[in-house]
Amino acid sequence: MIAKGAKLVTSAKDILNELGIKNHELKIKAKKITGETKDEQKIIDLLQNEPLHFDEIVRETGFDSAKVGTFLSLMEMKGYIKSLDSNIFSLAS
Repeated sequence: MIAKGAKLVTSAKDILNELGIKNHELKIKAKKITGETKDEQKIIDLLQNEPLHFDEIVRETGFDSAKVGTFLSLMEMKGYIKSLDSNIFSLAS
């Protein structure tokens, strides 16, 4: 494919360069989400790296499922998290 004109890509920077996008044009700000309570922050910290299933959040926090359900509902209304398919939750972007 390279012989036919395809470009070798070794990083995201290669793609950005090919598209003519300069670093200063990318103004992506990581929004730091901070919970209002210690318990909310515990859930936010869990979701920092990846979306998690409801059951995994219950397991990792040690909270009972009713408490986790309440927190997740409230945090979703506050815009901190979002519910994905199949009881999976992630930080809101």
